[in-house]
This record gives sequence, structure tokens and C-alpha cells, in this order.
Amino acid sequence: MTAILQLSGAKQTRLLRKISSHALRDRADPAHKADMAKTPAKPALSMVSTGSPRSAPPRPLGADGTALWNRVMSEYRIEDAGGIELLAQACAALDRAEALSAAIAQDGAVIRTESGPKSHPACKDESRTLEWLGLNVEVVKSPGRPTKPLGWIPPT
Repeated sequence: MTAILQLSGAKQTRLLRKISSHALRDRADPAHKADMAKTPAKPALSMVSTGSPRSAPPRPLGADGTALWNRVMSEYRIEDAGGIELLAQACAALDRAEALSAAIAQDGAVIRTESGPKSHPACKDESRTLEWLGLNVEVVKSPGRPTKPLGWIPPT
């Protein structure tokens, strides 16, 4: 308002008329004011029912893989081909890891051969499967305090 008072009489009158005509137009035509909105309209939301039929896995899975498939599909809505394939591979890898674990449990982690005791051959395969699933990650430990700084040291 202080800027309006600093204008000359004729300019001040024209500016006030312009402001009042815009205010009257906005009151008379609410659609015009809606067009000038700064934020875009939000998209409509859709309801997702929890009882929607789940898709079946693309290939047969074992008991553990099927259980994982059903748990994931009940919590997430995976519809793209890539997501379904990744989930199917993870479920198959879980089946493989469980089968290898059962074989190791039955035979023991160490088996006796002609040349002496050796690690069960399924241990390596189980380790690779767990590595593929990302389940063999160790906790990152702090390296401790560095012994001396690396790189250029400014003169003191």
C-alpha cells in the first residue's frame, strides 16, 4: 500500500481500478481463479483391495519358495514382468538354499572320503546361493583410528 501512495494521482487511480477489476472478476468467475492456481491438481487415488487375486508364480516352486511368493505378493502389488521375474528367481534360490541346507544337515558339514575328511560339497553351493540372495553380508566393523594422515601435510 505504501508503494501506491507514492504514485502520482492519475497513476494511482488507474492502478486501484485495475486491482479492483481483477478482484471483481475473480469473485464473479471462480474458474478463472482456479486456472491461476500455482499447484497442479492432485491425481485421483484408487483403492486397492486386499482380497485381490494374487498372480501365480511363472514356474513351479518348492514349499519354501511358494511360501515366500505368497508372503511378498500379499504385501506388495508386483505387476511388472521384471519384478515378477526377480521375485521368482529369489523364491527359486530360497528353495535351492533350503534343499542344500537339508542335504548338509542329513550328511553333516564334514564328510569322510578316501583321502580324509572334507567339507560337504553342498556348502560351497549353499554359500553361493546365499551370496546371490545377499544374505551373506557381514557387519561392517569400524577400521579404528588411522595411524597417520594420508596425502600432503601442510607445513606447520
